[in-house]
Amino acid sequence: MAMADDWTLGQSGLLDGLGNDQSDAAAVSADGKVIVGSEFVEKTNPFGQSKTTLHAVSWVNGVATELDYKGNAGGAVTVSANGKVIVGWSGDSYGASGNFATVWLNGSSAGVMLDGYEDYGEGFLDVVSKTTATAVSGDGSVIVGHFMDENDHSHAAKWVGVSADNVFNLATDLDTLGGDNSAALAISRNGNVIVGWAQNSAGKQFAASWRDEATTPTQLDAPTEAISSQAIAVSNDGAVIIGNEDLGSYRERGLSWVNGASTPTVLNPVGDGHSSSAVAVSGDGKVIIGESEIFEASNRTTATYHAVSWINGSADATDLGTLGGGTSIAKAVSNNGVVIVGGADYTDGNLHAAAWVNGSTQAMDLGTLGGLSSRADAVSDDGTVIVGYATPEYGPDHVALWKLVPPPTPDPDPKPTPPNPDPDQKPTPPNPDPKPVGIDVTNTVQTVAALAHDTFSVMESQRATLGRLQTSCDVWKAGESCYSISTDIGKSGNSKDMLGWMTLGHAFTDNFSAGVSIAHSLWRDLPGDFDHDHNNIGGGLYARWRDQTANGSWYVQGSAAVNRYDVKRTRRVLGYTEPGTGDSTINGWGVQLEAGQSFDLANQATVGYYGGLRYDDLKMDGYTETNAYFPFTYSDVKSQRSTAYLGANYGMALTDKVRWSVNAEIEQDLSHKDPSVIASADYVGSYKFDSDAAHTRGSLSTTVSYAFSDAVSVGVTPYVNRTVNKDTAFGAIIGLSGKF
Repeated sequence: MAMADDWTLGQSGLLDGLGNDQSDAAAVSADGKVIVGSEFVEKTNPFGQSKTTLHAVSWVNGVATELDYKGNAGGAVTVSANGKVIVGWSGDSYGASGNFATVWLNGSSAGVMLDGYEDYGEGFLDVVSKTTATAVSGDGSVIVGHFMDENDHSHAAKWVGVSADNVFNLATDLDTLGGDNSAALAISRNGNVIVGWAQNSAGKQFAASWRDEATTPTQLDAPTEAISSQAIAVSNDGAVIIGNEDLGSYRERGLSWVNGASTPTVLNPVGDGHSSSAVAVSGDGKVIIGESEIFEASNRTTATYHAVSWINGSADATDLGTLGGGTSIAKAVSNNGVVIVGGADYTDGNLHAAAWVNGSTQAMDLGTLGGLSSRADAVSDDGTVIVGYATPEYGPDHVALWKLVPPPTPDPDPKPTPPNPDPDQKPTPPNPDPKPVGIDVTNTVQTVAALAHDTFSVMESQRATLGRLQTSCDVWKAGESCYSISTDIGKSGNSKDMLGWMTLGHAFTDNFSAGVSIAHSLWRDLPGDFDHDHNNIGGGLYARWRDQTANGSWYVQGSAAVNRYDVKRTRRVLGYTEPGTGDSTINGWGVQLEAGQSFDLANQATVGYYGGLRYDDLKMDGYTETNAYFPFTYSDVKSQRSTAYLGANYGMALTDKVRWSVNAEIEQDLSHKDPSVIASADYVGSYKFDSDAAHTRGSLSTTVSYAFSDAVSVGVTPYVNRTVNKDTAFGAIIGLSGKF
């Protein structure tokens, strides 16, 4: 087990809400992946009136979902250990008397109302909706709380077998100790023990428990001086129950009841403090946390409150201290008791989220995520995931997320220095102190978004390469061959490229010719997130039928191409982000069918038109990042596009050897599957980024060529075109061509 000073603050960040105002986390599932709470949301009705109300929210892998409910407001208060059942409330406003218990089942955002009832005897029941749910068993099968009867008396209740298909989800009345009121506040993870409070016939409130299938409470005794008592939490197996007693004069004491005993252990405050209170108990029952009144040594009349723990059944409190300020607070403890979380005052008096690890009394500062203050309110079973809130310098509180990561075990494991070492022996060096590593979730998402945008840019460059590979060289007579060697130096979006390709063709008859092409990117300046790897090659082939007309010629050409590009992707670094890296491959293929006609004009000029259909299919392989504490996993990225295009050209001789031409083309997508990037990381979230594609595009180019002979001609073709990503691509093709 890692020691307290061996733990590292591995990750922290703000959870995105619903894009509105203040949000607050209330509980977290055992694995830390489901967080629940509430957020203030402003909505406008059909009459243009706006109102801000509290809404229930869940964050699953960091993604916020608004939970539906009945009424004007709602909130989530807890979640089952397996993350499948969220418990909360719906109604007019927080704390309103007419609110009713609401649950959200198995990932659904649709709320299910929990009903109470009034029994009039002889089988007559009146369903009532004044209900409150406070806790849920680990598997979500048992929910506890209370309902209000017609006299506004509270009755402890449990709900079993809740389903959205039920007309009513009626409560089981857990009765009282002979008085009017009772309430259930917590349930063991195994669902066997419910705890809370109940009144006796004299109206005195006692802590109470309900074991197994009992529907009447068992009184848990309190010291005689107690005005009232209540049980507030219970260990996983129900063996340890904790609560508090009210002593009057603003004083209280923490209590625990162990192994079914009705006589409590009083949880003493630190030193000569007058008050203590229990807040939570670890799943194994070994660690109880809470608060204690503490008097300053220099001023016996001024008391503050510190977070404390009571360990292994001890009645004596352990002071958990502060971060240099006056007070601290404990809010939650991990299932095994290793990690306690809460808040502690810093030297400037602001509250900072804090963690106490493996029995340490030295608070670990979790930071404020760039804000003024913060607090941790809940922790996952293993203690690695912590949720709470952070208060920025400006604006409302936001839900916050931290992660604690133990460092790797040293290899070899250092052996302790013996009590009487050899004078010449070097002492064993101490383990290095942990270094907190914070990750800003907002900045991290921005880096992932930038990577997604650059992914679309690189894939568009590969689509353009498929087009280059389907060009032909010009040969007329049977038995002749042709060649062209070209270099395209261009820029598209954030990509710059020098693509070289060569085409060889042969005329098998006066009408039919065919050829092949091969391409390689000679140099590429990829976006900041990309670097080229090893393989970078493409190939194509074409077949053309051409025939003469009275004043020109016509042709039909079919072609196909494939290419591959290996890339290394690295996320850009912003403040408090990680440069996650990974290898990927872009594979693409395309086919094209084109027909056109040209007309001879006077003075060696020509004019022509062409049109065709093309299909492109590209895929970038997904991968999981390395070089990151919290690696993102990226999905495959696919782009498929069927396009119709139409173009026209004009050419003329400037001299016997120099020729100029211009070409314009427009293309329209007939069908398309635009690329999307899905990126997900545990605890940070799952995000989808869609490309913003242009489905109608145009291009314009002009060529100046010089013919040394039929065997050798050189040309330069500047061009500009609109890309799928709505970027303007431009560049120039330098070519060498001829016949032999």
